[in-house]
Amino acid sequence: MGSEVPPTSQRGFGPTRAEGQSGPLPADIFNSLLATAGRASPLTQFFFFMYQMLGLRLGPDLSVILTFLGVFWVIIKMGSQAYTLVDGFIENHLMHSVVVPREDEIYTHVMKWLSKQERVVKGSCLVVQTVKNSDRDDDDNDDDEDLENAVDFTSGDDEDSKPIAKLILEATEMYCNDMKKKTIIYRPELMEHIHRATSWKVATMRPKRSMATIMLPDETKNLVLNDMIEFLKPQTARWYADRGIPWRRGYLFFGPPGTGKTSFVAAIAAHLGLDVHILDLTEPHMTDANLLRLFRTLPPRRIALIEDIDVSGIQRDGDSKGAETNRVAANRRFMITESFSFSGLLNAIDGMAAEEGRILIMTTNKRELLDEALSRPGRVDIQIEFHNATSQQSEALYCQIYGDFTPLKPNNGALPAKKGIKDQKDDKDEKLVASAASQIDKVAVSPEEIKRLSKEFSKKIPDFLCSPAEIQEFLLCRKKHPQKALDDVERWVEGMAKRKNSGSNLRMVH
Repeated sequence: MGSEVPPTSQRGFGPTRAEGQSGPLPADIFNSLLATAGRASPLTQFFFFMYQMLGLRLGPDLSVILTFLGVFWVIIKMGSQAYTLVDGFIENHLMHSVVVPREDEIYTHVMKWLSKQERVVKGSCLVVQTVKNSDRDDDDNDDDEDLENAVDFTSGDDEDSKPIAKLILEATEMYCNDMKKKTIIYRPELMEHIHRATSWKVATMRPKRSMATIMLPDETKNLVLNDMIEFLKPQTARWYADRGIPWRRGYLFFGPPGTGKTSFVAAIAAHLGLDVHILDLTEPHMTDANLLRLFRTLPPRRIALIEDIDVSGIQRDGDSKGAETNRVAANRRFMITESFSFSGLLNAIDGMAAEEGRILIMTTNKRELLDEALSRPGRVDIQIEFHNATSQQSEALYCQIYGDFTPLKPNNGALPAKKGIKDQKDDKDEKLVASAASQIDKVAVSPEEIKRLSKEFSKKIPDFLCSPAEIQEFLLCRKKHPQKALDDVERWVEGMAKRKNSGSNLRMVH
């Protein structure tokens, strides 16, 4: 008896559609594919085998599933493209955007303004940047005109840009009003790689320092201030240009440490309303190219400050003069980088590509270490020597520490008071803080007595023995005890004299 051969054996692998069975593909087509796959790679054979097995086990035709997945993928792609088109249309025609470069000065203004807003407005693209107005213009504008002229708006539709232009002006006005009582300090943002930009960034904002706190003769302070005021006048720029003189001004402050060189710069900036850009020549990536770029991007009517230029290790290329004296500083300098040169500094200060309209102030403890080319007339116009304290300065310092004061108000620190939160202890705590603020610096001595004590105090300190910083440090250790300061000063002066005569750098314990 012969056994029946199953249909699958007679007609090939997989069920046929003619018999009402479902499968991945018709048997004839699948058999021909298998025959072809026999000559194909093992991976192709494995694919057909898995295709057949899944079709037999799952039942539904896999071609239908694949067709469904393909249609679903097409729908997703079309939907994504449609969303992109609609979003682009809305953004380009129905919305506005404002573009403020991060390195631009207005970026800080806007960020500070946005931090105080609950809503953020968007808009068609508007590019905003600070305008470096020519200081050769002889017309003096008022503050409102200066504020409007300081911002440049670029847009295709002026009417659509008006709300954002108003936003930027409001942000700049708020920032300027907030900064009226502060001096902004900038430092370089140096990049390690040459293809990246080098720019200025805000390092800190300090309360403006009063010129009355500077222990210098009035004639010295007036000399520098009057010279700078005359230099910064708009008509002065035209005067320089007509005579072919570069519109730049340089100052050199030299003297022992602690005599108030940097403090004088801070007071000048506060008095004239100028920002200070500090250059540290020992920065790791301070190359000739970076230094030149920093001077070229220095805005006009700013102070460029190079502190302690004598310890930066710079000297004329190939010059061995003073090499032994300055060896420690030079080694320290060249251990950091060898890409910065003396000629590069000179070119940045007053080379052909150097910008005009800025004030350069250099400070040094030892003027004799500086190359003559750096301090020659034209680069340094005025030199101011700072000395250790005289008896008049000692007296003024004593009155400054123990004289009249303005008590701090409660919650005058960096952290703001929390709104809407009231504790039962708040009233009591506020009274305690107010009491402490009013008593912290209070000295129970009359102004007349302070004046008398200050004269006695100054007589006990020899002229030019101690720096103003050293005397101030001594007084701060006794800031609530003016009589104790007078009683201790003789012993302190004896110790200072011995230390200075021995050449010791150890600081005394007061």
